[in-house]
Amino acid sequence: MTFSEKNIKTIVNFLKWFYLLIAIAEIFLLIGNYFLNARFSIELVMGILLAISFFIGLRARKPWVIPLLLIVSSIALFSQIFTSVVTETFLIAKVVGIGISLFLIYFCTKKEVRAYFGTKGLFLFSR
Repeated sequence: MTFSEKNIKTIVNFLKWFYLLIAIAEIFLLIGNYFLNARFSIELVMGILLAISFFIGLRARKPWVIPLLLIVSSIALFSQIFTSVVTETFLIAKVVGIGISLFLIYFCTKKEVRAYFGTKGLFLFSR
C-alpha cells in the first residue's frame, strides 16, 4: 500500500492533534495528582514531554520525529504484548494500543512518509 501526499498530510494532521490532546490530558492528570496530594509521577512527566515532542516534530515536519516515533512505538508494542490482562477494559485498551503501535510502525517505515519528513538513508539515524 502506498500513501499519497494528501493521505500523509491527513494522517500527520490527525496524529499531531492526537498527541496534543494526550499532552493536555496528561497535564490535567499531573495537576490533579498535585491537588490530591498523590505521589509525583515521573512517568506522567515523561509522557507529557514525549507527546509535546511528537506534536512539535509532526507540526514542523522535522526528520527526527520519525525515528522517535519508531522507537517509542516499538517499546510500547513490546510493553503491551508482555503486560498481563487484568480486566476486560484493560484488554480492550491493550488491543487498541497494539493496533496504534503497529500502525505507527507501518506508517513511519513507508518510503513516502520518510521522504515527506526528509528522513534520508536506509538506517534509523542516517543522514
